[in-house]
Amino acid sequence: QTLIVQSTPPSFSMMFHDADTLNLPEEARSAYTGVRMIFQLENNIQTTGYLAWVPSDDYTIFQCANATALPPNERIIVNAETGLTGAVPVTAGAEVGTSRRRSASGLKYHMCYLGKAQEANEQAPMNSIGEFNVLDPIRSIRQQATVPSTRITLRLDLEVPLAGRVTCMARIDTQAIPASAFDGDDTMEGRGSVIVQPPAPNIVDKEFPRVIALAVPLTNYQNTAGNLFVRCRHGLAPDYVFPPNDQDPVPITVPPTIPGARTTPQVLWEGAFFQLRVFNLPPIRNKLVAMHGPDVPDGWVRVPEADGAVTFRNVDSGEEQPIHPSVALFGLDRTQVPAPCAEANQSTALFLSEGAWDTTGGYFTA
Repeated sequence: QTLIVQSTPPSFSMMFHDADTLNLPEEARSAYTGVRMIFQLENNIQTTGYLAWVPSDDYTIFQCANATALPPNERIIVNAETGLTGAVPVTAGAEVGTSRRRSASGLKYHMCYLGKAQEANEQAPMNSIGEFNVLDPIRSIRQQATVPSTRITLRLDLEVPLAGRVTCMARIDTQAIPASAFDGDDTMEGRGSVIVQPPAPNIVDKEFPRVIALAVPLTNYQNTAGNLFVRCRHGLAPDYVFPPNDQDPVPITVPPTIPGARTTPQVLWEGAFFQLRVFNLPPIRNKLVAMHGPDVPDGWVRVPEADGAVTFRNVDSGEEQPIHPSVALFGLDRTQVPAPCAEANQSTALFLSEGAWDTTGGYFTA
């Protein structure tokens, strides 16, 4: 019986399934969780074979034994003629083992290979043909460094190495957000998306993570300070949520300061022109502000004061308050009371275009 041993062992490389769309090199430096990758075998024999990968920590103890024990339908098929696999996400069943050692370069895996698929029925051992890294398609989520979040908008900085649409959602608790929620219209407490453009042709490292700014409009004004909890999903990894739902989400702090406004001039009368200056809002462009007086709800009446001010009286109790009851009631129960500004006329709004983008460029009329 002649024993044939190849002088050059098989090896593999990785390719992005959507490399042309992403303006990425044909050969990938790393694989990405949930992103479809194609594996190319070199020096393989011209027969249909199998691939599977195991965490490096598991490989240190068991080598490819866990991969060998996989049933064939949970392995990746290698085409006999081309040495290529189909496009598969790295979260497929070809990943076995439970140990995860995350480092700065991601999760480490060993690629296990069986050259002849038919030998799987004979429990032929698989053998390692190399190690590779698996990174997250979103590397980090954090509070934006230059613009603070507010009680109506979260401002995030995302580290993203791959082009595509990234969507983030916020919750008021730390519960999971299923990947399917990103496909629908569910906003949770807030939702925002950004399209990460492909890297420029002159960029050498096409997979270097870029910092992308994202504004997440909140569904409701946050009445109290504290944290909202964020998870995101990259469109190239539709079944993978970051951080994973078995880990804690990223807390983003809602600031303790609340927005306010004052008029210039402060003393007004009917028909007088005035500018509006707001404070405790981020110094960014394209903010709009409008004046709106919602209807007084049933059970309340408007009471003019001698100095021109207005208070509101509860018909049943006779108690008076300076705050519009729609605003006060909305703060107590947002689920049962319409938002006070829901019917505001945006066509009458003015841009905050003067000062540090905190003062209206035009005038309102009292």
